[in-house]
Amino acid sequence: MKVIDTPQSISVISEEMLEAIEAKSAYDAMELIPGVHQDGTGYGGEFLTIRGQENTEPRINGMNANTYAFVDAFLLERLEVVRGPATVLYGVTGAFGGEINQILKKPEDGFNATFGFIGGSFESLRYHADLTGAVPGTDDRLKVRLVGSYSDYGIPQETIDARSNIDRAFLGSASYEFTPSTVGSFYLYKQQRDHDPTDGCPLALDANNELFVPNTPLEHWYCGDAKQSNHHLDTDWAFASLSHQFSNDWQIEGKVAQSSTASVLDYLYAFGPAGAYGLNDGEVYLYAYDWAIVNDYTTANLSLGGSLDLGGRTHQFFAALEYQKQEQDYNNFQSFFLGFLRIEDGGQGVLADGSPIPLAPDRVFSGKRLTDAEVLRGSVQVLLNPIDRLELLAGVLVQKTDLSTENRQVGRPVLPGGIDQTDTVPRFGVTYDVADEGKWLTDARAYFSYSEGFRPNVGVFDSDGEPLTDPQEMESFEVGLKTEWNDGNVGASVALYEAELTNVASTNFILDDLGGGSGVFAANLQGKHKFKGVELEVVGELLPGWNAALSYAYTDAEIISTLISDPIAVNSVPKHQGSLYTSYEFLAGPLKGFTIGTAVVSKIDIPLVGNANAIFVGEYDPNKQLLQSQTRVDFKASYKGFAGRLQGWEIFAKVYNANDVRYYYSLTGGHPGFSNSVGQPRTYSFGIEYSFGD
Repeated sequence: MKVIDTPQSISVISEEMLEAIEAKSAYDAMELIPGVHQDGTGYGGEFLTIRGQENTEPRINGMNANTYAFVDAFLLERLEVVRGPATVLYGVTGAFGGEINQILKKPEDGFNATFGFIGGSFESLRYHADLTGAVPGTDDRLKVRLVGSYSDYGIPQETIDARSNIDRAFLGSASYEFTPSTVGSFYLYKQQRDHDPTDGCPLALDANNELFVPNTPLEHWYCGDAKQSNHHLDTDWAFASLSHQFSNDWQIEGKVAQSSTASVLDYLYAFGPAGAYGLNDGEVYLYAYDWAIVNDYTTANLSLGGSLDLGGRTHQFFAALEYQKQEQDYNNFQSFFLGFLRIEDGGQGVLADGSPIPLAPDRVFSGKRLTDAEVLRGSVQVLLNPIDRLELLAGVLVQKTDLSTENRQVGRPVLPGGIDQTDTVPRFGVTYDVADEGKWLTDARAYFSYSEGFRPNVGVFDSDGEPLTDPQEMESFEVGLKTEWNDGNVGASVALYEAELTNVASTNFILDDLGGGSGVFAANLQGKHKFKGVELEVVGELLPGWNAALSYAYTDAEIISTLISDPIAVNSVPKHQGSLYTSYEFLAGPLKGFTIGTAVVSKIDIPLVGNANAIFVGEYDPNKQLLQSQTRVDFKASYKGFAGRLQGWEIFAKVYNANDVRYYYSLTGGHPGFSNSVGQPRTYSFGIEYSFGD
């Protein structure tokens, strides 16, 4: 379906848009999209929320991958984001707020080659190459593509032990046209990362027991030890598909994907905040841990879709069947010890007396988790056209989940868990064509949608050690208007939504028989999340050479916990976020080929605390969640108007965060005691690229 025809919010970021903002991955590009928010970096990963809910498993070519890292942007053809529950579309991934689909570059007919280099602040170096074309002697039926990138970069912080971060990515793809109606394709994606995953520092407490972000110079915002903060990530992802177009235009497609991810993390950081949890002023816990995680996913998908003529009108249908096997082996080692960290006045990764952070004591075995799951899901969707201008979309997904887990923690009994259940969720939407094609307004569609989602609760146990397995359930309502202007060159949309998530794992404090305020924490499924908001998006070529992407989102996201009475705002989700990316390319005259662009991203009222347990134990006021606000400005310029022997060359430069604003993100569910990542400071980069071909 075209984006304008879908009764749900959908955004697409093209390859050209990724290049224009010089995105390294989907993480950098998400500020283009309303309702999608960056949630900081750390623990070796990058985190995003959609409509206030974390997206933990971004997809690749429509298939679940669980790769722990976003695909390198240079390997992408585009990004697709579906906002709102997409369970009927994709099955259960736990992404209630929406789905991020990373579409890899596919082979092209003509021969083309691109080579480039980018350098910049913090000793950043990046090389990339892209070659594609048809294989000679195959009548253009066999097409191949090879894409690769290599990055070597530092961090803004000045640490005693400097670290060099390495990121390597490779994509090989091929397609073969057996007949004009039958096409097979194959993709192999591999990425290796060796980098420092330390994300910053914990919050601190002032004399009035108020949380605050220490006024630490940004270059000293580092509360770990570079020698002991290392992350190695290996990602291997293979994908094959075979599609056939029947004479009646029905299409059948089979897809198989295999992903394997190995994550090895060695991590030391300060756990506070300073002055809280009975610690002295300036005193923190130093928390060190190692983890080793191996994830293996195998997915097979078969789908059939096409048009049907019924009652003198044309309708559409789509049916899919998918099998998925998931295996995870997780081992964790950890230790705690005390330290006095110079949080307020700098630190450079040293203790209060100026000495380096000592090597952490030997980690001891903390826990192990084994997960084995088999999922079978089937879905059917129909798009009915009962009368002119009106389309009705209805769908249902049935999923059978067979999952077993084993959780081992030192000093506690082994907690086995399992789920063998079948769930059904519906989807319904209405789209109405509200305008005929005019001189300026090309198309306009009003829509309403209702969708549900569910996710099994895994690893949640009550006070007796019994597993709580009733699934989380979500209902979402959305109304909106999508329009196209200026012969379809500009798209604009507005959406209003409201959603509620129930059966969320929460905790309660149960007093024991001894009194005196002592007791234990016990899990329950009485937590709720509530979301509502407004999203606005305008994207396109306003005038020849002038492109713009404007977005705004108002997000009201609340966590309802049984532990405290007041609702909690979701950490790192701003109440208001707006962005404008705009560029102008000179299409004629002496400046032909010269492009200038700017970006403005504004975030207002970003909570840094959103964890009920931490608020309860630390006696923090949930109404004082340490709100942050900031506006960032970027600039970029490029020139590709060379002629003669220099034709095909392009040079470009960018200033990111030109006004050098400070902005923070809160990790681990908004826990004030864990590290909070700081956004990148003012950064300069420059590059050169050469392209040639058909």
